[in-house]
Amino acid sequence: TWTVDDGLPYADVLRERGKAILRQRQLLRLLAQAETQGGWPTVSDLARALGVEDRTIKRDLSRLRAEGQRVTTRGAKMSP
Repeated sequence: TWTVDDGLPYADVLRERGKAILRQRQLLRLLAQAETQGGWPTVSDLARALGVEDRTIKRDLSRLRAEGQRVTTRGAKMSP
């Protein structure tokens, strides 16, 4: 079970930081929920949940990893 909306004022985040930052925040939320439930979503699962293309999710995941976030999806290659 996933919830994209955590009840926080997303309109404020969208206005102040932009849609990419909002989407990345939602991605982190979805990944955390999946992990606590013992699941690992695919890039396609995440794209469907957020209504975007797979390539958008891949770009966002790359950006989050570059920022030091630990993000893992099913099918992702793990670095040593």
